[in-house]
Amino acid sequence: MSGSTSVYRAYGVGWKLLYVGCSGDVKRRMEHHSSQSKWFSCMIHMKVRVYPTREQALAITPNDGSDLAFATRGIYIGGFGNLRVDMQDGGAAVTFVGVNAGSVLPVRASKVYATGTTAINLVGLR
Repeated sequence: MSGSTSVYRAYGVGWKLLYVGCSGDVKRRMEHHSSQSKWFSCMIHMKVRVYPTREQALAITPNDGSDLAFATRGIYIGGFGNLRVDMQDGGAAVTFVGVNAGSVLPVRASKVYATGTTAINLVGLR
């Protein structure tokens, strides 16, 4: 894959997160959302972060202090270990213990913690 990729977050009133997406062409994607997505009419603010490649946009670096750029639909585990996450719907942190390399966990995660995560080469799936 080549070319820059943007991760965008749409916010409503009170900076309530409405949607997170990833696209190589945010303008075209917004045109699609304007006619197809119910949340679009509620959007007041949008933040966009541009990455050099799609791989960099989706790579996960565990961090105790920051949420992910997007909520995952799954996380690819490149190297065996534990994975500690916050789920998108809230609640206490969850630790998956002894996750095998090459596994895909079908989780809607909003954060991956450095503390408690020993698995490596993590990729967020959209």
